[in-house]
Amino acid sequence: MVSVLMAVVCLCLLGLAVEAARTRTPVGIALAVLTVGLAYDNGAIAVGSVLGFGDALEAVNVPRYWIHALFTPLLVVIGALLARRLGVSVGTPVLAGAGVLAAVLVVLGLVTEAFGLHLKPETYADALRYVHAEPGGPPMAAIATIIVLGVIGAVVWRKAGVPWLFAGAVTMFVAAGVGFAHFWISNLGELVLQTGIVATLVGSTRALPVKTH
Repeated sequence: MVSVLMAVVCLCLLGLAVEAARTRTPVGIALAVLTVGLAYDNGAIAVGSVLGFGDALEAVNVPRYWIHALFTPLLVVIGALLARRLGVSVGTPVLAGAGVLAAVLVVLGLVTEAFGLHLKPETYADALRYVHAEPGGPPMAAIATIIVLGVIGAVVWRKAGVPWLFAGAVTMFVAAGVGFAHFWISNLGELVLQTGIVATLVGSTRALPVKTH
């Protein structure tokens, strides 16, 4: 049933990606691309029981780690841009700082999660996947991203009255902790987080004043 659950999460994330893209904004398009990447992560796990262990499944699993390393930290910039769209005072220096932080976290993620990747097969219930053969500890880049998103979400909730980003980040933080033992809980947390971010995006789009000519 875990494989089916991952397939459902994959489809839900693809739906969120479409919703983000429908805003036709740069931040919406960026969020859509990132969300498609997360959908791939879940889809790769979902097809494990169909492909079985072997070169094909390992090849399908490798991009999962690159996607997380390259894409996840970009949520810091997306969060800052969403805060700005909702009227929170986010100046150019703050946006630049968010960009620098995201870049640092990307490098950290690449070094700890992607470069020199060695995978081994792992079975969880009916789900077959490839995981780090020699895990280097907790994914610090992802954890830092979630914490920063939580801070941004708290500010957005306090100043703009929109709680979804904060709620998603808190849920993801809790799910990530439990996910060390049961990975699917962490994946559900990702779905909740992306739902919160997309809801914040849609709210920011509706909050923008309509231009008249």
